[in-house]
Amino acid sequence: MVCLKGEENPSLMFDVASLNGTPLKVYIDAASGSFQQIATFETTENFVKQKVSLKDYVHEEWIAFVLVGSFESNDYIVLDNIAVNAVPDNNLAVFLTAPESVVRGKKANLLVEVTNQGENTVSDYAVKVYADDKLIEEIASEDVEELAFGETAEYVVPYEASLFHTSDDVLLRAEVIFAADEDITDNAD
Repeated sequence: MVCLKGEENPSLMFDVASLNGTPLKVYIDAASGSFQQIATFETTENFVKQKVSLKDYVHEEWIAFVLVGSFESNDYIVLDNIAVNAVPDNNLAVFLTAPESVVRGKKANLLVEVTNQGENTVSDYAVKVYADDKLIEEIASEDVEELAFGETAEYVVPYEASLFHTSDDVLLRAEVIFAADEDITDNAD
């Protein structure tokens, strides 16, 4: 059970996958006595991020979620990353994956992932990647993918470790630049 009183734009979010594409139904049981189905999601073998708005329930003392699926004996539904959060209209998050080490003079690929964690679909963002404080790649807003809620764009950035670097360590950092972002705490990694 959760209490949403005073929350702005709360949502139930989760990732879901199913072996045979079993539909998942979401019901809300509320303190006022109402019990109703509020969403149905088709599932696939791959995880898909889903979101259900809960703003119609901010006046309730509490609500509980009931998730229902009809299964055959060889089927299952897997839920992950279940959360109830206030979802801002605009929020992008960036994640950088890099090899543990790169030999000086050699090349490696960095993976930059930008995920839309806001309500609105966005395409007016840019991505910058740095090695220490030196800009090594910039992906301009006209070259990025449009992202709806829960979608992730992946960008592979080549990196060559300098032969002349004076330290054994290099700080690699990715940054997403999005003027309308309401939560900048996740804009660099």
